[in-house]
Amino acid sequence: RRYEELSTIDELTGLHNRRFFFAEAEAAVARSLRYRHPFCMMLVDLDFFKQINDSFGHAVGDAALRDLAAALRQHTREGDILARFGGEEFELALPSTATDGACALAERIRLYVRGLHWDAEGVSFGLTVSIGLSSVDHDGRHQGRALVDLLLRQADKALYHCKANGRDQVFAYSDLPERQRAVASR
Repeated sequence: RRYEELSTIDELTGLHNRRFFFAEAEAAVARSLRYRHPFCMMLVDLDFFKQINDSFGHAVGDAALRDLAAALRQHTREGDILARFGGEEFELALPSTATDGACALAERIRLYVRGLHWDAEGVSFGLTVSIGLSSVDHDGRHQGRALVDLLLRQADKALYHCKANGRDQVFAYSDLPERQRAVASR
């Protein structure tokens, strides 16, 4: 049992890891398709995180990651699937959540993180996050892992739109111009 837990828990943050996330997200998205419920995917990425590690060291960066994980845990509901994707990126699968609800949650998370501050080497600093969202289209073209992968690609595309347009914002894949959406849908 301990080895099983170790294989699905991120040691630094105490959140689930990618392995756990994909299995749970596949099951949740299958339920969403079956019952035609809304479903959203959210990617949260700390802005300019490398600068924190480079300026203050990895111990301070690790503390910031743990605090972000705690903030995400605090803002999610039972049934939401939260995991550390890797580095400074986190993912949430939000069953029974439409895009407007996911955007409202993402904005609450963004503002909460913006209000956090850390002290290191006599300097107080804050961090911001960029958040990309995607949602299930009940067209039936994708299912299972392929649909989870598609939603992650779409959320990633929305996340990088945030990064390219000033960071510290929330953006939904469905709001991208059509030409940008076509690339991620493949």
